[in-house]
Amino acid sequence: MEHRVLMLIFVLAAGILLLFMGKNKPEITVEDVLKVRHEGERVEVFGIAKPYKLRCTQLACMERPCCNSCGGGLSIADNRSQIQIIGTIEGKEAACKGDECGQECWPLAMGKKYAVSGILERRGGELALRMESFREAGG
Repeated sequence: MEHRVLMLIFVLAAGILLLFMGKNKPEITVEDVLKVRHEGERVEVFGIAKPYKLRCTQLACMERPCCNSCGGGLSIADNRSQIQIIGTIEGKEAACKGDECGQECWPLAMGKKYAVSGILERRGGELALRMESFREAGG
């Protein structure tokens, strides 16, 4: 009997420890957020950093390739959906810029997987994520 009680306590303690370490927390995708989350909710979403609504100048680059300037917002995306990341980090607005041959994004590196936490807001009829924190998620 005493052995069973000790085993039960051990299993419960291990479960609580895993919960606090985040091991049981499923990765929420951008698609999940856009389907079932609402403005004002705090979320942590996993995805790949990408430009959002990138726009480029339309110069005819005859002599020099990549002469058009490009700029746009920053997003986090999965295979089907993307959500704009908004907010200021270290005094700089979250955004992407470059030319038609390549862009750099701030503060997330384009193409890397992240977990981004923040509060959902409406921007031009679409949900956007006001970033509070982020971390590389690997993968």
